[in-house]
Amino acid sequence: MNKQKILIADADFDFVEKIKNDENFKNVKVDFAEQGAEAQTLMKENAGEYIGIFINPTIVHPSGLSCVKFSHLYQPSVPIYLFDDITSPIDENINDEEIGISGTLAKPITFKDILKKIEGSISFFDEKAALGISELHKDQLEKEIEETDNAFCPIAAQSFVSGKKTLFDTYVKLRKDKFIKILQAGDNFEYDRLLNYLKKGVEFFYIRNEAREHYLSFCDKLSEVLVKKKDIPINKKFPHLFNQCDVTIRTMASTGVSNDNLSYAQRYITRLAGAMEQLKKENVFILDLMRNLDGAEHASSVVMIASMIANKMGMETGKSLEILGIACMFHDIGFMYDEEGNKIEHKYTTEELVEERLKSGKCFAEEKKMLTALLKEHAENGYFFLTNVSKFSPVICQIVKGHHSQEEKARGTYAGGAVHPMAEILEIADLTAKFLVKFKGKDVDPKFVTDNLKKISNIFPQRIREPFYSVFNIEK
Repeated sequence: MNKQKILIADADFDFVEKIKNDENFKNVKVDFAEQGAEAQTLMKENAGEYIGIFINPTIVHPSGLSCVKFSHLYQPSVPIYLFDDITSPIDENINDEEIGISGTLAKPITFKDILKKIEGSISFFDEKAALGISELHKDQLEKEIEETDNAFCPIAAQSFVSGKKTLFDTYVKLRKDKFIKILQAGDNFEYDRLLNYLKKGVEFFYIRNEAREHYLSFCDKLSEVLVKKKDIPINKKFPHLFNQCDVTIRTMASTGVSNDNLSYAQRYITRLAGAMEQLKKENVFILDLMRNLDGAEHASSVVMIASMIANKMGMETGKSLEILGIACMFHDIGFMYDEEGNKIEHKYTTEELVEERLKSGKCFAEEKKMLTALLKEHAENGYFFLTNVSKFSPVICQIVKGHHSQEEKARGTYAGGAVHPMAEILEIADLTAKFLVKFKGKDVDPKFVTDNLKKISNIFPQRIREPFYSVFNIEK
């Protein structure tokens, strides 16, 4: 869910025109530069905005290699590629690692080839391809079909989204391996039909597994629009982020987490949206979190898992659940702000992103020092930030402060002091969300997942392990 913007610095007119006429061009924002000075200006004015930079080393005023050095300064960590032109090949003595580029692309090359280099950072929504999934199955509307449960992907009913036109064949589960199609892809979206099922208590709609990636891409696109609209309140935006937890939901469902537990989490995350809207009125920084989709997606997954554990522990008091949910949402705020309330200017706004960057082999010197310190200090930073800058409850601040205490105790690095019990719930939910998202929602070996969840829970006291086992249907 990153910004979809790239820079191409190349004076080859025919090549640039070919890109502009490519069918994929409409899906990505592209800045073009013919000369080095123009490219450098774009890099400086769009600091942190690009997900890929592509440079022809033959550009002049200044040279392409000067632009590479400039990019490292104003676009740190963004992958850089050089075009290897047949008419002016790259000097063979240029070492990719020495100049800090990710690789070279030999012309002739298509725009699709360029996008493949950054496909992990970019998301598309191809409506034609999404509708084409419907052609693979000829199920009739309102007719019961018999198909294995594993052929479908559950989507929380109250968070289900579509466009003015129904983009996905949509089903309701009648019982095990029995479904009925209620919406036909390509038809006008009939919200009343969905509403009737919601009134009947349906908590999940289903789409075909083949359509899942298209659905997530559509959600990504919708998220980008929602978070930019200032007139839409958080309590309208926030439940939509539950869709972004689809990867986690999918993995949990395949490992035995019941629909009852998942639907409870959905209701909880919807209630929490109201509290978030109230907090926004007094804390401007909350809008930054909602615009940071990577952080909001991870935090939403943590909220979901923590709520199910808390429910198993019998935590039914509304205020306690609200406090836990808010702490879950802001547990990584120390990656975005320091303890004095100053915004930290970097793109790795979750623990997972920081860890990936540090392991990437492309993190050097000052950046490595800065991210290592953030990783170590973000819980403490978050505590002081929420204490000194916001009007959050002291309990929330204490939960955030202690959300790595069990890991520190296991490593022998814990500094001591009391740990709030809800910090343990947050910590095990955080570790679990980081683990589950690695599977990207694909079918997994339940035993492998269970064995690793047991390892995660081993550092926690029995009072946490038992409800955790119950949620994930793990035998003792």
